[in-house]
Amino acid sequence: MRHALTALAAMLVLAGCRHEPPLRVALDVPDIIARTLLREFGQAEDLEIDVQPSTARGPCSDCDVVWSKDPATAMALNLAPLPERDYGRPASMIGPERRWIATSAVARVIVYNPDKVSEDEAPTSVTQLDRPNVAQRLVMADPTRGAAAWYAAALFTALGEKRAAALYHDIAANGARIAADEEAVIAALLAGERAIALTDNDRAFAAQAKLPTLVVSVPDQAEGGLGAFLLPAVVGLTPRGIDRPASRRLVEFLLSPSATRRISLTDDSILVLSDPGEVPAGLLSILKLRVMPAAYAALAARLPGLPGALAQAN
Repeated sequence: MRHALTALAAMLVLAGCRHEPPLRVALDVPDIIARTLLREFGQAEDLEIDVQPSTARGPCSDCDVVWSKDPATAMALNLAPLPERDYGRPASMIGPERRWIATSAVARVIVYNPDKVSEDEAPTSVTQLDRPNVAQRLVMADPTRGAAAWYAAALFTALGEKRAAALYHDIAANGARIAADEEAVIAALLAGERAIALTDNDRAFAAQAKLPTLVVSVPDQAEGGLGAFLLPAVVGLTPRGIDRPASRRLVEFLLSPSATRRISLTDDSILVLSDPGEVPAGLLSILKLRVMPAAYAALAARLPGLPGALAQAN
């Protein structure tokens, strides 16, 4: 009997050694492909993936890996530096000390209905949105919230406080509709209530799928222009996860060329591939864009002060 109990205990110890505890992933990106990729990784590793959706308080603080569309919440977790190597991303898509790396990004774009806006009238720069003939047909999201706030912070940095505040003031004063969120922006565009919209390219592509005549353009691409503002979805390791080999392998998997390509094919992002030849037709290559310089930590620090700065301008 004693020998049997000893053998059983040994078997339990071996079983415990073979099975790692679940890998906890703080997830705040569109579910179209994310959960599929996490499930495939778990199956390949024979590892349980415990997905923790983001809440109003942000990603969970006791997770191993963070995958978030909001760089500010990810950076607030004091992510651990990732190994130094070539991640196949432009420098703008890699955080300081490699504490985060972009799995994808969305670009701020202008969408217009060519039945109501001629090509000559269509704005090619965000600084043209305050023109009366443009603003009266424009819908854009509240610049103190979400992706619109990140863009406002970037413009305040690129244009300077005074000029950016004046731009937003004049856009509203000249008749633009300021919608509560990006969903309301697209709804107004598709309903024909407004003919021009400022939004993210993932939503623009979705709107274009419903109304194929819509034109999606990336603003400020001319020589000397401000460039496209990109908001990355980022992945990183928490201090809890840095010592787990499985955590590091998951990050490597999500940043691999095959996973990056699959993420991009959901139309929820623009590509952050190093080879523009791999870009599927109809999508955008980051290497073919003039990109607005952005220090995301500095932009995140600007976000709380935006409502006050915009209110003063009005």
